[in-house]
Formats: sequence, C-alpha cells, structure tokens
Amino acid sequence: MDLRRCVTYFKGRCRERLAALQDQTESGGPKPFPPEVMAARGEHVELWIARQRHVSSIDGALEFLFSDFFAREWLVMEELTWHSTPPSLLEQVIAAETVHPFVNGLADMKKRLQPTNNRHLFAFFHPAVVEEPLIAVQVALTHGIVGSVDRILGRPSPLDRPRRGTGGASSDDRRGHGTSDGEVDTAIFYSINSAQSALRGISLGNLLIKRVVREIEAGLNAKRRAENLSPITTFSTLSPIPGYMSWLSTEVAKLQRHVMQHPDRFSAGGLKFATHRIFGDGNRDEASLFSQLSVAVLDFVRRHPGVHTELAAQLPLSPSSDAAGKANLLTMQFLLCLFRAPDVDTNGSHHEGKLAWWEDDDFARAIEAPLLRSVAHYLFREKRRGRILDPVGNFHISNGATMWRLNYLGNCSAAGSGESATVMVNYLYDPARVGEHVKAYEVHRTVPVGEKVLQHLGVA
Repeated sequence: MDLRRCVTYFKGRCRERLAALQDQTESGGPKPFPPEVMAARGEHVELWIARQRHVSSIDGALEFLFSDFFAREWLVMEELTWHSTPPSLLEQVIAAETVHPFVNGLADMKKRLQPTNNRHLFAFFHPAVVEEPLIAVQVALTHGIVGSVDRILGRPSPLDRPRRGTGGASSDDRRGHGTSDGEVDTAIFYSINSAQSALRGISLGNLLIKRVVREIEAGLNAKRRAENLSPITTFSTLSPIPGYMSWLSTEVAKLQRHVMQHPDRFSAGGLKFATHRIFGDGNRDEASLFSQLSVAVLDFVRRHPGVHTELAAQLPLSPSSDAAGKANLLTMQFLLCLFRAPDVDTNGSHHEGKLAWWEDDDFARAIEAPLLRSVAHYLFREKRRGRILDPVGNFHISNGATMWRLNYLGNCSAAGSGESATVMVNYLYDPARVGEHVKAYEVHRTVPVGEKVLQHLGVA
C-alpha cells in the first residue's frame, strides 16, 4: 500500500517537472535560447519522460497485483456503529470522507448514525490490512426516494419552508422527512468514499453497494418482518454531480469567445449558438431559457444590490434583443460567480448578515427550470467515447443503475452550490435489472433513464 502511494507521488513529480520544463521553453521570449541550452533542456525532458514511463509501468503492475489481492473473495464487509466500533476506525472513515465532510469530527459521526435503526455505515476490510477500512458507504433508510441530503444530515433545507411552488423533486422529497421506523421502505446510499488512495483504479464501490443490497435483503429485512415492519424494497443513491460546474464554465467560455468574435450575429429571431451546449445542441427553447435566467438575475440584483457588484454593474437594466448575446453571457457569468460564492460556510449554515442565493425563494424558483434543463443535458447527453461524461454518473450507470430523478436544492451548502448549483441526482438500483442495464451500457452505450429526467429535456 505504501509502495503505491510512493509511486503515485513520483508520478506527480514527473508531471510537475515536465510541465515546468515546458513552461521554461515557451517563456523564452522573442530571442531564442542558445543551441547548447536547448540541447541540455531537451536531454532533461527526455530524462523525465523516461522516468515517467518507468514509474507508470510500476504503477500499472501494482494495480494489476492489487486487483487480484483485493478480489471480492478476500473482502469482508462489516457494519460500523457508534456503540460498538472503536473510535480509531470511525476516525479513519471521517478522514476519508470527501462527499459530505464531517466538519465536527466524531460529533458529526454520532449525529449521522442516529437513529441507529435507520442510519447505517458499512465498510470493506481485508484480512491483511489490519484495522483499516478500504471503502465505506453511508446508508439512510427512508420512506420513498428522497432528494435532499440536507435533511438526511439534519441541516436546514429550503424545502422545509412553506410551499415554494411546483417543480423539481420537492413534493416527492417531503415523503422522506421525519419518517418512523415502520414507514421506511427505501435504502438511500448517500456517500461512498475510498479510505485507501493506494487502491485507486480498483472498483470496490460496485462490490460494496451490491454486498450491502444483499445484506439488507437477506439480513435486515428478515429482522423487520419478524417485527411486523415493511421490508426495504427500493435501493437508490443520492449522488453529487461533481463535473457539472466545470463543464458549464467551459461552455460559458465558448459562448464568450463567440460573442467577442461575432457580436453582430445575435438577433431576436432566435439565439442558436452552435459554439456552446449550455442547454443542448440547437435547443429550440434556448432563447426562452436564457430570457428566464436574465430576468431572474436582474430581479435578484435589484433586491440584493450588494452581491457581486462589479459584475452586476455590467448587466443591462432590462433584457434587450439588441444585445442578446452579451446579455446572455453576462447572465451566465453572474450565475457562475453566485453558485461558486453563495455566502455560506462549509457546513451549510449562513453567516450573519449574508445571503445564500437559495434563501431568495423568487430567484430560486425562477432559475429552476433552465438550470435543470442544463443539468439534465449534461448528465444524459454529454459523453466521452460513448460513456457519460460525469464521473459519478458513469460509475453508477456502469454498475447497472438507472438515472432516475434530478433534485433541485438537494445540497444547499457552499460545496453543493459550487459543484452543481445544489442539484443532486438519484440513481435507482433495481436488483432484477442490474445485469441487463450493465450489458446495454457496455455493448450499446444505452443509458437507462427515468421519465422525470426526460421531462427536463422536453422529450418525455
């Protein structure tokens, strides 16, 4: 394990050194370097390329050995609990958590494992790696498929305020809030994290999810039936969308280049930008969606003049078709800034005197439909070599899940806003169809998708 961590370190050093040498070569200015300097630099580059090749070979060999060493027959699954698990083990899970960090350490861990009958933590262990979890998954038992991780973690959620209108998953999500043990019928996998960086590239998450499903079906459900409680019959994730904001930034940059190069090509007759895919390719509703966002941003700025003042000052006072391209660009740039700096701390609680954008109900409601259209396009249609671009989405679809529902305001924290504008997604695991879905995705690149996702794309 330690050897592979060393190899990973040296691979990083090789990349850094090669990048530094490349920067030195490109920053030479108009006057070329003397031939002897260029020759010496070329030798250095060849040396580091050779080192990188050798280290990569070692890393590949270790990955092959580890994939055999940590095969499923050697893995032991255990449930970790607050009362019976040594604190040292729980602290390792806390240190490895990257999806929803334990800000307050063991205090947060205790809170997440309450009530004990509806909150579970499972981990894989290996006989040769003593007292070290390999990977852990956190599970919440709920009534129905829930869409708010804030509720699961006991944080304030705008979904708990009086009815904010229709749309998204708010009406469905309310079913999972504050349910008793007798009402639960669904297992929600809301966080899965590897605790060993040396096992990078080895798919333990898929094995752990399937093992937990079997444990619930065979073990937990037997106990529930004995107590005259309904069994757990539905299995779903509540997953982040880690690649969305990065993708959106890239698409907004494409829009910016096109606006700068062709400022006269935008008219009121229709704004079809072949240079970006914020809402999809050639989306017929694009002008309307941009207009909804522009109006929402202008109204938000009028109500909150102190938010991102420099960028807000550049926004037009009213939507205008004469400068639609620039107005759309400024709107998207303002939204990117707002999503990345929502004025909340890392635990989701708000600083006194500051505003989180989702606290403005009118603004949150106004941007919901355009935002979910964009997220649905990114998740379902953006591909790389036929596979889903989002890494978490590709993981779950590769394992046979269905892209079932998007959840607006599902993670109202600084991390959730900066990652995917608070949107989360449920991937539904149907044990009877997992094998069928895996084959369809691997052979035909078919993505199983729910009707609620297709509705956001206007094709359901």
